[in-house]
Amino acid sequence: MSSSRVKSHKKDYSSDSSSSSSSSSSSSDSSCKDKKDRKKHCHKKDCDNESHNHHHNKPHSKNHSRNHSRSNSESSSEIECYSNDKEISKNKKHRKHHKDSSDSSSNSECKRKFNFWDVYQYFKNELLEDPSLMVAGSDAYMYITSTVPEQVPQTHSFKFDNAVTAFNVDRYPVGSSVFPREDGVYILFFICSTDTAAQFTVFVNGVAQPYTVVGSNSGAGQVVIRQLLRLKKDDNVVLRNWESGNSIKTNLYQGGNRPGNSLTFLLTKVGPYNPASVDCKNEHKFLEHLCPKKKKLFDKVIKKLILDKELMVKGFNVHGTFANRVSQIISVNSDVVFNENFNVIGLSWDPLSPSEIKVLEDGVYKLFFMVTTNTAAQFSITVNGVPVDSTTQGTNKGAGQLTMRALLELKQNDIITVRNYISANGNVVISEKAGGINDTISAILTMFKVANLIKPTIKPVDCKISEHYKCVYPLLKEYMLYKEKLQIAGSKCYLSTISSSAQNVDVDQTFKWSTNCIEYQMEHIQGNDYVTVEKTGLYDLFADIITDEPVQLALFVNNNPDNSTIFGRDSGANRCLMRQFVKLNKGDILSIKNWQSNGGAVNSAENAGGHQVGMSCMWMMLMLDPECNSQVPPPVPPPVPNPCHHLCQPKHNK
Repeated sequence: MSSSRVKSHKKDYSSDSSSSSSSSSSSSDSSCKDKKDRKKHCHKKDCDNESHNHHHNKPHSKNHSRNHSRSNSESSSEIECYSNDKEISKNKKHRKHHKDSSDSSSNSECKRKFNFWDVYQYFKNELLEDPSLMVAGSDAYMYITSTVPEQVPQTHSFKFDNAVTAFNVDRYPVGSSVFPREDGVYILFFICSTDTAAQFTVFVNGVAQPYTVVGSNSGAGQVVIRQLLRLKKDDNVVLRNWESGNSIKTNLYQGGNRPGNSLTFLLTKVGPYNPASVDCKNEHKFLEHLCPKKKKLFDKVIKKLILDKELMVKGFNVHGTFANRVSQIISVNSDVVFNENFNVIGLSWDPLSPSEIKVLEDGVYKLFFMVTTNTAAQFSITVNGVPVDSTTQGTNKGAGQLTMRALLELKQNDIITVRNYISANGNVVISEKAGGINDTISAILTMFKVANLIKPTIKPVDCKISEHYKCVYPLLKEYMLYKEKLQIAGSKCYLSTISSSAQNVDVDQTFKWSTNCIEYQMEHIQGNDYVTVEKTGLYDLFADIITDEPVQLALFVNNNPDNSTIFGRDSGANRCLMRQFVKLNKGDILSIKNWQSNGGAVNSAENAGGHQVGMSCMWMMLMLDPECNSQVPPPVPPPVPNPCHHLCQPKHNK
């Protein structure tokens, strides 16, 4: 059973009633009442004006401008109605100089002071409860496997018996249905180990999702579904054998002496169903109408939000890729060696211990590993030297790619490795230049932090704070959405595009993409062979292309190959996968090419493994981190100057 965010109703704290002395004059009460009326009127006016004034035209007359300035000044005094401890102490000293105790009582009663920490908690509560935001990382995820072999007839569903980790996603104890408990955009992975050709599909509420039909024409390997899906709360998600030529058998002991996992399923929310957004063209006008005191308050709140251990307002900003391009021989119970790393923040890799990745922050991490081998093999991820059984994956064939995916709860200083555990053939040869003439990534491990281990809670606040700041929250939200370094509404950009028809692609030619499954703040016209980036940031990129021949693929950025994305496989009738974290700039033009396959032209396969129209090519990407600069520069190879580096620098406020 999944856990969920603890929510409490806002508590109504009644203020202590102070009895006024009988000597107080009626004029004092009348004055206080007048001040309250004026304050209430000003506060309401401020709500209406500040929530919408950035949509109005700039005032033309000088008088109008002065009145507008005076109104902002008055509303600022009302908004800046919080105090820290120093201000409280200062106010206490100031009150000693007041001669009239009744006046002091009236002033304190008319103008309420709030502690900053209470104001901060109110804003934090609102951000957490806003369905268009995702300020605490992923608030719904699941990682489950199957540890038993299964014969699955046509149209029947796959069953899972082992729940590794879950939050706000439920499932039947031993069954096939999965139920997300939050609306959102989810990334879904499904991996099946089988010895026969097969074709699978995702069903949502009993309806087949045509963009998830995936198959393989060869057996003894893995069939992988990956897709971005918009799901509503309580949707029923099921994986089915749809429609393979026959019933299929899921296997244990693939490639090794450990049982492993015949099925693996991951579901992770990466964005709200209807994400909040702003038009950057309106930023100048918005900031022009935002009074300095509000801006000061918002900056103070944002600074604390960034440091809050329950939140992830900078997005998925703990990440890293670790890779190797050269051939390796990995003996049993030995670890894969990495000699390169890319875009590393919050993780650590030391060339003196090249097989180990050190975790620097607690969290729930999404891990992906892929290796190109010449023989059957079986690998596991280890944490502090101990193999994690739920990650054990294998393949009974060589000349292919073996992959594993996991969601793991990791602690600071945990050490991650990938181990030959325990391949039946003993030593495993990791191949190089797979599928073509270029150096390829032969082994790769990617990691990024999905969520914090400490889940956020909604804490009670004074109802008077809620009433006072409810009209200020929309302004704070918009202010944060304009911040380029923040990512409070889930992934800022994502795209999933496919092709289901046959293509003949010659060397140095691009694959074309016919159908956009989901597109948000990325530009792709159906039928074109390129994608245009709309926002600068670090992107998680996936490509999955099934061909009849061995193939070598690469991502091209502005018609130049990105050498960190060259992947290949030495066998045909199966899928070639590409996976990498890539820094991209606004305006970059992306394409995927046949680069440079040994056999020349390649043909994408139609309806692989079954009778349904299947995806022969799939390309998916999502922004992880809006910032470009890694904290740990890659020691191998030495960093190369980037001509577009100036585009990634933060903008300075004028």
